[in-house]
Amino acid sequence: LTAFNVTPIGRLRPNRDSRPRTGGLIIAVRTLRDRSNRPLSILTLDDRSARFEVVVTGDVHERVRDKLVADTLVICEGRVSFDERNQTNKMQCDKLLTLTEARKAFADALEVRVDGDQLPADLKKRLQPILLPHRGGGCPVQFRIAGRSASGIVKLGPGWDVHPTDELMLQLAELFGDKRVRLCKEERAH
Repeated sequence: LTAFNVTPIGRLRPNRDSRPRTGGLIIAVRTLRDRSNRPLSILTLDDRSARFEVVVTGDVHERVRDKLVADTLVICEGRVSFDERNQTNKMQCDKLLTLTEARKAFADALEVRVDGDQLPADLKKRLQPILLPHRGGGCPVQFRIAGRSASGIVKLGPGWDVHPTDELMLQLAELFGDKRVRLCKEERAH
């Protein structure tokens, strides 16, 4: 979750003027009705630093209701306030993303770092069946190659842009190693 510039739940503080981003695992979901008889959900979110409640109402609830499932990792943005009744902080959610949606929204590319001196001869044959089912997303794939004789970045064409799902990230990590697969942001000139 740190790749998404989230504030740990334990460090969130009430502030009317800010809309912090946090994330965690949905531990529990309670669905109720508001005064206008519209559905609302109260999520218990846990990021291992703390737990707190996230309230999802109105149009936001309409857009994300299918994602409000226990044991789902989510990123939330909203206003943090102090809940007098429970004596804890809570968030009124303005935006909620699944981990895959957050990857698409915040990453400029899926990058795989490889040793140019040890590229397997059958790399294309091994890579193609992994990438094919995930094509059609908006996340470019690039390889950062480093070797004794040369180094550089090889970007796959737009036809190979992927949906950066958990499954894809795990398959690439199995092929190349955990520390060699990451989502990255392009560095912008100031």
